[in-house]
Amino acid sequence: MPDHKWSIWSSAISRADRQLTAKDRVCELHFHSEHVIREDKFRVGNDVVVLPRQRPRLHEDAVPCIFPNLFSYLTKERKLPRRTIV
Repeated sequence: MPDHKWSIWSSAISRADRQLTAKDRVCELHFHSEHVIREDKFRVGNDVVVLPRQRPRLHEDAVPCIFPNLFSYLTKERKLPRRTIV
């Protein structure tokens, strides 16, 4: 993991008892669903083929932000795009 991403994840996962290490893993429940890639889409001729992934993958910009057992200020709410009335 690149250093800049490491520092963002470390600050997002605020653990008072220990530091985050390279061997630590983060459960997918700590990410918003749109940051978890569960299927791949391929174009074959004029058709789009959707194949489920055996192991989910994270988007490049995914940051853990859901911590249900901690104080509410540590969980970042998902910002929905604003709708524009035309």
